[in-house]
Amino acid sequence: KAMNNRLNILLVDDDVAVGGLIRKLLEELGNSVTYESCPSNALSAINDPNLLFDILMTDIAMPIMRGNVLAQKSKEIRPELICIGFSGQAAFIHPDPVFEEFLQKPMKPKNLGAVIRRAMTQRISE
Repeated sequence: KAMNNRLNILLVDDDVAVGGLIRKLLEELGNSVTYESCPSNALSAINDPNLLFDILMTDIAMPIMRGNVLAQKSKEIRPELICIGFSGQAAFIHPDPVFEEFLQKPMKPKNLGAVIRRAMTQRISE
């Protein structure tokens, strides 16, 4: 099992350009990424029993539904889901406790990899 470090990540960012960039970084780290620009589409994916996700990675400041609300709703459906929030806004330095981890935008690939490993290690050790 340890050999297969490929994680299924659901990535949500309403900014398609930024989402595409983060997706590329995540895929370069060897992960399988499903990208949604719309939080309600992301919730539909979470609700789909045929789709399995290890991590929900979401922008926090989004119109319609903020990332912490999305994470909360997602965990109601899948309590085992690891949620990582990210934001380019300094106001979110101390984000909602619904997030296991938090990343500041713009992201450095090294930080991204470290945060994902740390989040997954937390889950394994619980």
